[in-house]
Amino acid sequence: MTLVITAVVIVIVLAMLYFAARRDITLCELSITKGKITVARGGISPAVLSDLRDVVRRARVKSGTVRILRAKDHARIEASRDLDRAALQAMRNIVGTVSLAKLAAGAGKRR
Repeated sequence: MTLVITAVVIVIVLAMLYFAARRDITLCELSITKGKITVARGGISPAVLSDLRDVVRRARVKSGTVRILRAKDHARIEASRDLDRAALQAMRNIVGTVSLAKLAAGAGKRR
């Protein structure tokens, strides 16, 4: 019984560490509601946000979430399944052309 409780505690601690580390690398979380994209957490350059808004408008995305994460020397995107492949690729193209420093230039600013 003690072994089971110890195993459960270890799994919980590892899960907490995983999610804490994952949160640290998140540059920005965007929320799409009724076709409008807003910054839910973090910050992003206004120019990049404007380009992402264009993608959402053209692709007619109604809802979803987009997370921009810091990888080694570039940013990567995770998105909910609500975004189609073309819209997700367009977002990757936008984010991929901007340096991490310029991408986070709007940190703390919400629009």
